[in-house]
Amino acid sequence: METIETLALTLGAGWAAGINLYAAILVLGYMGMTGHVTLHTFIRIPAGALLAAGAASGFEVNQAAELTAALVGGTLAAGSHFTKAGSRLMINTSPEPVTNWTASVVQACRYLVKDFGTSESPKSTRQRDSRYAPT
Repeated sequence: METIETLALTLGAGWAAGINLYAAILVLGYMGMTGHVTLHTFIRIPAGALLAAGAASGFEVNQAAELTAALVGGTLAAGSHFTKAGSRLMINTSPEPVTNWTASVVQACRYLVKDFGTSESPKSTRQRDSRYAPT
């Protein structure tokens, strides 16, 4: 498990245990029995919400805007995760390995392009440029 997944699972389990310990134990036990995909469902959504809230707090916005960012980030993470999980479910019914391999490579390339595109956007470049720094 990667560091962010471990952190998200730890924080999510701690938060859930504070609300209802027995439900948290039930869900964690179920995730352990069913495997990796179910685990990612419970990790990616809170992690998306936390990342969006953290990104919003970097702009020094109020708490309502941070909460809105967390809700939108969690919703987008859920939508993208369920879309990916559904497409994988359909792809994995194919008996030959070429389709699965091709889908993995295409997804990896798409994520690299997306990550590069968001990190090199004009807005993020402008924020790093000292000429646009607030005085």
